[in-house]
Amino acid sequence: AFIAISDVSETDERLDELLDVVDRVPLAITLIATQAQHTSCASLLERWYSEKTSGVSRGYKGRLSNLDTSIQVSLNSSRLSSCPDAVVLLQILSLLPDGLDIADIEKVTDSNFRGLSAASALCQVALAAKDSTARLRCLSPVREYVKTYMPIDLAHLIPVFNHHQQLALYAKASQYTSERSAMVSTL
Repeated sequence: AFIAISDVSETDERLDELLDVVDRVPLAITLIATQAQHTSCASLLERWYSEKTSGVSRGYKGRLSNLDTSIQVSLNSSRLSSCPDAVVLLQILSLLPDGLDIADIEKVTDSNFRGLSAASALCQVALAAKDSTARLRCLSPVREYVKTYMPIDLAHLIPVFNHHQQLALYAKASQYTSERSAMVSTL
């Protein structure tokens, strides 16, 4: 779709990188392909790295012409409004490019957190998805939007940090033991 819209050559050395930074999201591809009609892939990549999602648009604000607006429409949905923990989980996921194992949600949140409901709400509005290994993850454009416009509160960040610190300590301690293979599979 990108090449058909943009007329960029398949051999452009920056094309794959450009598609990868937006996690090959169809709306993002369409929007950047429109921009690529007049701007090189290299320039669009520089713009992505400096402006993130705000630079991905057709120039006017509509949910199908502006990536930020599209993400905001999902964030304003009634499904997310009815589950406030979903936004917190989205903020956590925005920090984790490889996502989070569903079973680990309770390890990075407090005891009152409705993790499964939050995960379900995020998946229902397509802000997150579960992969084949039961990891919940967000696509790059969503992660960048959340980090830019909805950064996580310190109170929610500390449990995430503590969990990953524990994983690192366990990995270090188990590197020379029989538990090494089990540890590698959890990472």
